Amino acid sequence: MVKPAAATDPKALPVVRCHWARNEWNIPYHDQEWGIPVHDDHKWFEFLILEGAQAGLSWDTILRKRPHYREVFDGFDPEKVARYGAKKVKALLSDPGIIRNRLKVAAAIENAKRIQALQKEHGSFAAWLAGALAVMLALLLTMGVDGISAYLTQLQQPLPTGADNLTLHGALAATGTFALVLRVLIVGAVLGAAYKLRSSPGLVVPLAIVGSLIVSPYLHGSDLCLLAAAAWMVWEERPALTWRVPLAAGWVLASPYLYLKGMSPELKLWPWLALVIAAWWPLTAWADWRTRAPA
Repeated sequence: MVKPAAATDPKALPVVRCHWARNEWNIPYHDQEWGIPVHDDHKWFEFLILEGAQAGLSWDTILRKRPHYREVFDGFDPEKVARYGAKKVKALLSDPGIIRNRLKVAAAIENAKRIQALQKEHGSFAAWLAGALAVMLALLLTMGVDGISAYLTQLQQPLPTGADNLTLHGALAATGTFALVLRVLIVGAVLGAAYKLRSSPGLVVPLAIVGSLIVSPYLHGSDLCLLAAAAWMVWEERPALTWRVPLAAGWVLASPYLYLKGMSPELKLWPWLALVIAAWWPLTAWADWRTRAPA
């Protein structure tokens, strides 16, 4: 008779760690937090602050300062951090125990306010993130690994002749780093302006259409990225079905899944769709302005 194998004591097994876990700060982080799902809003906010502070620095530097960060940022409580005023900011910027960068401190306070807004709308920041994860999972299930791979491959393939005549490359012969810088500036300007104008969706979407045409080749795999981002701002601002149904339909029609399956509208129909959007939603914006205008 074969005897059952003796139970192995987990504590007796050697601990296998990643190569970067070498000191008193990153070994506990590796063993107790690395790769472990987070469901607590305070913990999410803590990582937002710490990851923001880490930009341009080593993670070890942040881990060493982490206890002091927890102390001066009120236990990473978004509600408390969101109320920080000029006096508190001045104290933080003079504290050698944290990264004394004005933009990073301001980002922590602004992120606290954003988390509060998401908590009010979705119940918790973690729930909002779970929703985003569900969307990504749905994308994976509908497109499959092969579909996503084909989409990414299409982004890297050479463009058809004349496909970028309206872009920076076609108009200005901009290439390399110069083109990259221009694209980043245009994307930032479009998204910033779209956010400022988010209360007037009729202006946001046409703005994104123009930005998309300039930044990337028309009908290329990436040309709808700005439009999708702007449409999401409209989605958040306009919960009415009269807005959300057309937006959802646009996302479905423009999805790589339909394109890769040969089910998307013919290419020659897309310019007409863009013209309809560009003409219709400014009229809606004008109607919004008339509604809000004082009598």
